[in-house]
Amino acid sequence: NKFGHIDLASFDAQNACKTVRDAILDLQSRGVSGIIIDVRGNGGGLLSEGVCITGLFVGRKPVVYAQSLGRQEKEVLDSREEKIVRVPVVALLDARSASASEIL
Repeated sequence: NKFGHIDLASFDAQNACKTVRDAILDLQSRGVSGIIIDVRGNGGGLLSEGVCITGLFVGRKPVVYAQSLGRQEKEVLDSREEKIVRVPVVALLDARSASASEIL
C-alpha cells in the first residue's frame, strides 16, 4: 500500500487550504491508498483555514460552531468546499495540537 503524507505545521497562512487541496489532488493522482495528515505540534492559526481544510475531507456541511463568552447565540461555521478526498484518512495529533488543528 502507498500512503501519502501531508505535514501541516500551522493554519497561519491565508493559502493553507489551497496548499492542502493541491497536496491532496497530487497524492490522489499518484494513486495513493490513503492519506496521513499530520498536525502534531500544530498550535492552530486561522479558523477560516481550518474550516476550509476540513471541508476538503467532509464536504459542504457544518464544521464547527463558535460561541462568544456570555452570549447565547452560536455562529455555525459551514464548509464551502467540495469533498475531494477519495481515500481513507488518518490524522496524527498530539498534546500540542490545538485550535484549528483540533477542529480538523
